[in-house]
Amino acid sequence: MNIVKIILPLTAIFSWNIQQYNVKNVFLHGDLINGVYMYYPPSIEVAHSSKGIFISQRKYVADLLKDTEKSACKPAITPLNPNHKLSVREGEYIDCKMYQQLIGRLLYLTHTRHEISYSTKSHLHVVYQVLHYLKGTPRKGILFKCGGNLTIEVYIDANYVSSPLNCRSPSVKKQNVVARSSAESTFRAFEHRICELLWVKILLINLKDSYFLSYESKEICIPYISAQHQLLDLLTKGVSKTQLEQMLSNPGIDDIHSPA
Repeated sequence: MNIVKIILPLTAIFSWNIQQYNVKNVFLHGDLINGVYMYYPPSIEVAHSSKGIFISQRKYVADLLKDTEKSACKPAITPLNPNHKLSVREGEYIDCKMYQQLIGRLLYLTHTRHEISYSTKSHLHVVYQVLHYLKGTPRKGILFKCGGNLTIEVYIDANYVSSPLNCRSPSVKKQNVVARSSAESTFRAFEHRICELLWVKILLINLKDSYFLSYESKEICIPYISAQHQLLDLLTKGVSKTQLEQMLSNPGIDDIHSPA
C-alpha cells in the first residue's frame, strides 16, 4: 500500500494514465501447479476528478459501524482526547478475540485515515471513541491534488518517556530499545526515517522520475518544525479539534463530498 500511495501522487501531478486490473482473475493468466486460495480484501474506493485522485473507505466505515452496533451512536469530534494517557492498570477485562478483531479492522482503515493511527493502540473504551469519531467523519479520505511541484517531506518527532510503561518513544512506531535521553530518542527516530526516505528515492529512480533525478545531488535539509505544525502529533498523541482540523489539511485528508 505504501507504493500505491507514492504512485498516486505522481499520477495526479504528472497526469499519468491509470488502468485498473481485476485481481480476482490474475491467476487465470498463468499456469499453476498447486492450488491457490486467496481472501479478497475490502476494497478502497478511488475517485478521479479535476481536483485530483481521492481514495477513501467510506463503505468500509459504514460496515464497521454496523457490525459494532455503532451506526446510531453520537459522533465524537476527535478520535482521542488531547494529552490522554493510559496506564497498564487502567481498563477492564474484555473479550480479547473481539478486541483484536476490532483493532485489526481499524488498522486496515488507517490506509486512508491516518488520524486514527495512534488511537488504535489504546484500551477498548478509547477504541470505541474512534468509532464515534468515524460516525461523524465517514467520508474522509486522502486527496492527491493535481498539479503543483513534487516535494518529498519527512516529519520526525520523538517524545521521551511519553509512554507510562517504559522509556521507548512512540514516534509513529515504538522503538525497540530504551533511550537514555530525548536527544537519543530523536536521533533514533531520525535514522529510521532517513532509511525510509532513501527507499523512496530508490523507488523513484526505478520509475525514472526525471524531476527527482535532477535534484539527486542535493543534501537533505533539516528545518525546525514548531509544535503547532508538527504533523506527527496526529500519530503520537491526542490533539484538540482545532489542531486536528489544521493538521488534516496538510497530509491531504479531506472529504470531497462535503458542501464546504
